[in-house]
Amino acid sequence: MPLPTGKYFIRNKAFNSFVQRAAREDHSLLPKPIVSIAHGERAYPGAIEEQYGLYTIKAGGAPAFSKNRLVFVSLLEEVDEGVKCIDNPVTKEGWVLSEDEAATQVACRFLIAGPSEPPFYPPNQLWIITPAD
Repeated sequence: MPLPTGKYFIRNKAFNSFVQRAAREDHSLLPKPIVSIAHGERAYPGAIEEQYGLYTIKAGGAPAFSKNRLVFVSLLEEVDEGVKCIDNPVTKEGWVLSEDEAATQVACRFLIAGPSEPPFYPPNQLWIITPAD
C-alpha cells in the first residue's frame, strides 16, 4: 500500500529502535547521520514525500541520502502490514541497522533477500513506518 505524503516515525523491526537525526549535532554544514535512539527516548517524526511513485525521506527538513548515491529512495512492497524495506531502486542498496545500540548510524548496504515468494528480508532491513499524527 503506498504511503501518502506526511510525517512518520521510522522504527527498525529487528531492534524496535526508532531512527532520526542525532539529538546533539555539530553546527557545521557537514552531512548529519541518521542514527538509532535509546529505548525510551522521545522519537521525532520525519517526513516522507511521494512524487511519481518515488519517495524522499526527510529528517529535520533535510533529505536522507547515501553518500555518493541518489537522494530518492523507493519503498518496496509491504513485507507485513506497515513493514517495508527502504531501498534505492538504482543501486539496490537499502537501509540497514546493524546493532541494537543507541546512536548506531543507519547504514546503506546491499539488501539480502531470501529466495521465496514474497521474498524474505532479515528484520534489521525492515522498517515500521507509522503516521505521526
